[in-house]
Amino acid sequence: MRAAEALPHLLRNAAFFLYPPVCLLCSTMHQNYRWLCASCLNTLRTSAKNRSACPRCSINKQHHLCACESAWDYDFEKIIAVWDFDDALQKIMHEIKYQDKKSLARSMGALAAGMLGDSSFSSIQAIVPVPLFFLRLMKRGYNQSLQIAHGLTSALPNPPPLLASALRRVRHTRTQTKLDKAQRGKNLHNAFQVSQKLKPQLKAKHVLLVDDVITTGATTSECTRVLLQAGCSKVTVFSLARA
Repeated sequence: MRAAEALPHLLRNAAFFLYPPVCLLCSTMHQNYRWLCASCLNTLRTSAKNRSACPRCSINKQHHLCACESAWDYDFEKIIAVWDFDDALQKIMHEIKYQDKKSLARSMGALAAGMLGDSSFSSIQAIVPVPLFFLRLMKRGYNQSLQIAHGLTSALPNPPPLLASALRRVRHTRTQTKLDKAQRGKNLHNAFQVSQKLKPQLKAKHVLLVDDVITTGATTSECTRVLLQAGCSKVTVFSLARA
């Protein structure tokens, strides 16, 4: 190996020695997946495979009952979620949203796509991320839902177009954390608009709306409402986790 070729290899080894990767979930040093050790990564894969998810709302029926068969009050077709919003996913999402781990969001999106397989996205014609209000975007520096969407598309062999700016959040809203479903819906009413420039690319399309975590579905419901008004044929929601 010539000196010029050896230098990057030596630098990588030095960086690993000085700053060895530490698993986000168990804090052990490792040499495998960038963010997680092999054991925690395997646990994530196993938990995803073992979920007894409702095919419509993606609630894990091992933990909660759903009423999808008798009372479906969403305009979107269904929710595709890969994991439960358990302690592990809560930690991962905290790192993504509040610890400046932009590339972790992409990695999780790619991991989720690999878990689901290509068939889950075969009818999707466009991908749209849930947007952030510009003040929150400036503070965080990136939209985690967009980064997850980038991860999804990077892992699909023939991804549909990612329309990153198709939706805009035009109104600042109070935090949803302590609001019930009805209050969340009211809080978000008219908070989103479809880009007039990209509206033709949404016409008669089946859209995958990407969010990070689904709780009551209020945010994705309001986004779906404006997407359907803009001419989308139907909307399916994707998230990393379902609370």
